[in-house]
Amino acid sequence: MTRFKPNTSVACIVHCKNHFLMVKETIDKQVKLNQPAGHLEHGESLAAAATRELFEETGIHAQPVALCGIYLTPTQQVPLTFLRFSFVFELDAMCSPAPQDPQIDSAVWMTQQQIEALTGIHRGPALMRSLNDYLSGKRIPLDTLTFIPE
Repeated sequence: MTRFKPNTSVACIVHCKNHFLMVKETIDKQVKLNQPAGHLEHGESLAAAATRELFEETGIHAQPVALCGIYLTPTQQVPLTFLRFSFVFELDAMCSPAPQDPQIDSAVWMTQQQIEALTGIHRGPALMRSLNDYLSGKRIPLDTLTFIPE
């Protein structure tokens, strides 16, 4: 029997002055919009993965202040499923992003309305779901997550 293993990813809901930091990337010749996000690496805590992905995709150093939600999203490419942990980052100033990852076309600050207007290019359904959870005030303390290194 083959064991089911979802892909674990982290996403960053970065908020500052009613704007959210988003990234644009080209996938299969199509521009996609997403929160800074990526995969968990071996030996890495979930919060550390979010901090790393934020820096790689935007050039911004920051620490998460909360977890917003955990989302299990199956795809049409069976058995590909994503287990996404969305972290909250609150910034005092809208830093100028400078993506370090060459796969990121740009990182931009956008309002909720601008993000909603681009629904057709969202990378996946977890983007809007996690943003709406954030806007509704959903916060899970970071100490809910326990990292136990060997």
